[in-house]
Amino acid sequence: MEQHRGSIIRRVRRKNVDSTLPEMWEDSDQNCKRITLQSSSKEYQDVLARFHVTMLGKYLQIVKIERIQNERWYKQYDAHREDFKRRYPNIDERLLFHGCPSTSADQIIQECFNRSFAGVN
Repeated sequence: MEQHRGSIIRRVRRKNVDSTLPEMWEDSDQNCKRITLQSSSKEYQDVLARFHVTMLGKYLQIVKIERIQNERWYKQYDAHREDFKRRYPNIDERLLFHGCPSTSADQIIQECFNRSFAGVN
């Protein structure tokens, strides 16, 4: 929305109150944000428990667990998820855990997953 006052134009950005973003996400002016979860947090413990279900004994060490907040990609994901739920009411949603070097993580966060890099990251 733009507000006009004399010859000055000021753009006012307002957040949508009924956002579909997850409750645990932090407010941010950035479209993409990387947050290291504290090992004592419920979110960290939930992710760790889900990870252990399929990966226990298959890794050496968890260095850290991060939440990636990308509003644009999350909204695209959410729209696709709702479409799938409508078309396939009995569909299962599964979590995918991805481990990679920090430099690869930076690229994935900025450019999203690119299947042409399969086996590289």
